[in-house]
Amino acid sequence: MKNQIKQMNKHDWIIILFSMLIATATANAQDTVYIANSGSNVTITYKGSVKSVPRSLISANKIVSPILPTQVSIFNGASQVDSWTFNFYRFKVNATAITNVDSFVPAINNLNTAMVVSYKLLRDIQIVSALPANPDPTVTYLVGAQTTISITGLNGNTDGYYRIQGTTINAGSADTHTMRFNTINTNVYDSRYSYVGAASSTGSNLQTHIFIAPNNGANSLTMFDINIDPTTGKNRTVQGVANVFGANQITAPLYPTFGGLWRDNSTNITSIQLGYASISNGYAVGTRIRVYSLQQ
Repeated sequence: MKNQIKQMNKHDWIIILFSMLIATATANAQDTVYIANSGSNVTITYKGSVKSVPRSLISANKIVSPILPTQVSIFNGASQVDSWTFNFYRFKVNATAITNVDSFVPAINNLNTAMVVSYKLLRDIQIVSALPANPDPTVTYLVGAQTTISITGLNGNTDGYYRIQGTTINAGSADTHTMRFNTINTNVYDSRYSYVGAASSTGSNLQTHIFIAPNNGANSLTMFDINIDPTTGKNRTVQGVANVFGANQITAPLYPTFGGLWRDNSTNITSIQLGYASISNGYAVGTRIRVYSLQQ
């Protein structure tokens, strides 16, 4: 036996000790780190010790080594609060077990109120054939085909950021979806678009509207997602993507990306108008537009 022990080299002892550490750490139920929201703070509880970090300052990272177990750490701003070897501990974030090291950092960062961006619904506009018997008080109903859709009651400087998601049923002939601000229809808009996979783009300056997306004629369908930076002090910018299906809503889609500019840096945005470049009553029943702003 003594000869066998003598024959064991340093590498063997490291492997044995490392295995014992893993076995011990994974076996102990008390080696659970509890991380939870507590008002404006996050509490970190481990073996009777409780540490508190402001939710606006908490963050996490991980250090991956080719030869050592992955380390995870929690920070209070730039200061490290604590660090653990992930495989040696159990972690629960707001009572949810974190069993995958790749999930640890996003789970902690999602507790940070400064990192999480959320939106609030400002408008939900639906085009219907008739008003419902029990209308939803949060929805604005428009009856019958519409030439324009006006989103009113906005305050760009207060709202800070807009996101518009829409699905339109196109009633008329092929045309172009457009956007204007504050019903201004003079030559103060620039825009450019390109289809995904295309080698070139199309743009125009000093137009009466910003291009959003095409439609493909009667009963076609357009779906778009638009982001707008509305605050004054600079010209206002727009960017977005769309998915455009053809007649009967079944043909292979076009997929344009687009960007636009309103050449005005001082007028507060109070309304947004969606319409078509040429046709009337282009928005058919089934069209729905949702407008969001940043959650303040």
